[in-house]
Formats: sequence, structure tokens, C-alpha cells
Amino acid sequence: MRVCLAYDCLYPWTVGGYERYMRALAEAVATAGHEVTYLTRRQWGADDAPDIEGVRVVAVSRRDALYGPDGNRLVGPPLRFGRGVLGHLLRHRDDYDVVHLCAFPYFSLLAAGLARGPALRASTAALFAETAERLSVSATTRQVLAAYAAAT
Repeated sequence: MRVCLAYDCLYPWTVGGYERYMRALAEAVATAGHEVTYLTRRQWGADDAPDIEGVRVVAVSRRDALYGPDGNRLVGPPLRFGRGVLGHLLRHRDDYDVVHLCAFPYFSLLAAGLARGPALRASTAALFAETAERLSVSATTRQVLAAYAAAT
């Protein structure tokens, strides 16, 4: 199965619970023998690019601060990330069987919806961390989530 995961942050360059979850999911799905691409923002320098076994990491937007001086999340980085996800998915319509997104930042959800159209054959699932177990998802996406559950 060819799996695309999209989240604007990647552990350990950004430290948080969902960053760890998405990286663990990518690693688990790759370990289960699937082809994994992880779309994210550039968060690393030239000398410390991600090297995750079995996972192709693709930066679809530039390196930006996520938070402003007031501590609130900025809108520019998620907009650029959503635009980058849209461009990638439009260019790679036939490359994925599953596109797995996080509900935040939500611009990537809009991008996947726009790119999906009739030509994008991939099953698309958005994961809302609080309600993942109650989602109605396709059988293919259930396989992705089962691979993660088996590895954790």
C-alpha cells in the first residue's frame, strides 16, 4: 500500500504529542511493509535533514516560526502548508492508495478535498485525535490505523 501522511510538524524538530503520534504512525506503517511519504513543513537545517527508515519525508512549505511574539499560532505557516499539500497531491494524484491527514491545521484538509476530485483515487481520512476511535473510515485507512495500533 502507498500511504501519504500529512502533518505540518515532525518529531523531534517539533516536540508535542501529535508530532510523536504521526512519526510513530509513519514508522509503524513503513515497518509493516508499506511505502510511506510524510508531507510536512521544512523544520530542519541543511545538516540535519530527516532520516526515518522506510519513510520519505517531503517538505511542502518553507521553514517558518509557528507562533508569534504573543504566543498565538500564526496563520501564514498553515496556509503555506495547505497550499504545499494541494500542489503535491495534484502532482502525485496516482501515487497514493491512502492519504491520511490530521484535522489541524485544517488547510491541508481543504487541500486534500480540492485535490481529491475524480482523478485522485486515494482513500482520504482525517484524524481528529480526540475522536479517532469513533471515525467512520475506509477499510484501507483502518489498515493504516491498525498498523499503528499494533506497533504501539
